Amino acid sequence: MCELKIIGITETDCSCFEKDTDANLSNLYLSELDGFSLQMLKDAEDCQHEVWNERCENAITSSFKQLNVDIQGGLLQNKSIEKLKSINGIIGYGKLDGGIISTTKQHLVYRVVLKNVPKQQIKISQIGLFFENANALSLQIYDPFGEKYGTAIPLLPAAGKYKMQSVDITLNADVDGWAYCEYLFVIDIQNNKPYKLKHTCCGDNYKFDYADPCFNYNEGGWRSLMMVGYDIIDFDIANLSEITSTSPAYTKFAGLTFAIKNICDDNNALCSSNIDYANSDVGIAIASALRYRAAVKIYHDILNRPNVDLTNPENIAATAQMWAEKYASFIHYLTHEGNVKELYGCFVLKRKIIRTGLRL
Repeated sequence: MCELKIIGITETDCSCFEKDTDANLSNLYLSELDGFSLQMLKDAEDCQHEVWNERCENAITSSFKQLNVDIQGGLLQNKSIEKLKSINGIIGYGKLDGGIISTTKQHLVYRVVLKNVPKQQIKISQIGLFFENANALSLQIYDPFGEKYGTAIPLLPAAGKYKMQSVDITLNADVDGWAYCEYLFVIDIQNNKPYKLKHTCCGDNYKFDYADPCFNYNEGGWRSLMMVGYDIIDFDIANLSEITSTSPAYTKFAGLTFAIKNICDDNNALCSSNIDYANSDVGIAIASALRYRAAVKIYHDILNRPNVDLTNPENIAATAQMWAEKYASFIHYLTHEGNVKELYGCFVLKRKIIRTGLRL
């Protein structure tokens, strides 16, 4: 609800509106907007504090959501801004590429390496399992600092065949000062050995049509967002630096596949505590755009409300149109001249399904 703190309704006494008692962050009020008439609203319908204050607050809230959408749309149209390619599909292939891995080592360790992009997250919605028997497994994830990342996740494979299991895993790909961040997925395989699996990464006989999610950052730089590869080792968190200093086969899979998509956690981008809505150019533009959009919403609601006697509906419509044009100019400024891109961090260009042998 930060939008209700960015602008206010009125700071003057009015028989129809409850006066804002708290100062807002921009010092901008709907009632002070050129052409905005509290008297017109008063004359249009019954004068009740709770009715009109609620309508104005609802208009601000809905306008704030639209402002976020319109800024993202404007950023998409700005060809000078580098957009983040998106991935949405299954990494790994649920078909055999050999038999069971025979080993005396205790752990299957997947290294999940993410490109560090501000506010980006990787969501894993399903894990594919291909193991020797139906003995239950336990997955423990470790974060880039070597700490346990949440509680252990029980995995329930089917004996000798591929099985998808729903999970809810969110990995943050935003660690200050790091080029990439690495998570470890650790499974004890003493009582259940994994099968070697075919892969869908890095070429060979298979090509991604958009974003290759497991391109090795040691071989040509970051071409996408995520890499996955496994080792079979005796895992000891005390030896974390030794584990992560080696180079696993990022194009090899065993036992597991991952249904993933990348998301940009930018829903609260315009609510940042770093925005000065009263003094900075971007902050003033955000607050001004919000005020214009909310005013348009309120006036359109009046025009479309039945049984309302309006003296000059044409003037009301013309005023709303003027505000809409002002709003559009602020959107253009924010997305083409202002530095609003920095508030969003990551920015996904469009969704593209990764073509694999399996579908989400």
